Amino acid sequence: VNRFINQAKEEELLGNVRESLEMITLAISLLPTKSKLYETRCHLFRQIGLYEEALKDANILLERCPSSESLALIGEILLQMGKKKESETRFIEGINLNKDCPKCNEGLHKIRTLQASDLVKRADEEFNNNNYENSAILYTQAISLMPSEELYEKRAITLGRQGLYKQAQADWTRAEEFKRELGRKRSAEELERPSKYTRL
Repeated sequence: VNRFINQAKEEELLGNVRESLEMITLAISLLPTKSKLYETRCHLFRQIGLYEEALKDANILLERCPSSESLALIGEILLQMGKKKESETRFIEGINLNKDCPKCNEGLHKIRTLQASDLVKRADEEFNNNNYENSAILYTQAISLMPSEELYEKRAITLGRQGLYKQAQADWTRAEEFKRELGRKRSAEELERPSKYTRL
């Protein structure tokens, strides 16, 4: 088994992913209880775009050792397959197991960003077609996923076009508050960053 594992490592270093896969698969046939081998093969499958096969190995890992890391791996593969909703579900399940799981939080943030981007694109199209009510609804959905100064401003303009000036003013205020809060966070980060003089 160790000989096959070592050969697989050598082949991967040489860029021979398919040959590495063959070696790892042989190792699994001899030692099917070793979970690390499935993780390695999953990684190799992903390298060459065999996501269905990678997903099978990731699910084996989850069955053997349920963890936020296993769920994050499945979420990443599903996202590579374009299955955003299923991927989102897995990342959320991982966060429910461990709210501090970095890969789950990163994955969920990535999905939220993609979803918000899709909504903003549709909202912009509705705005350009003078469908202001639909545009405002889509901006609202995007804000619920990824609030930002820009989105509040866009919705404010859309609401203004509908004559909803009070709601529009509220959004302009939110945009300003969001901008100030972001500025405070950046200032705090700058203060926390060690100065070059403190290292002298």
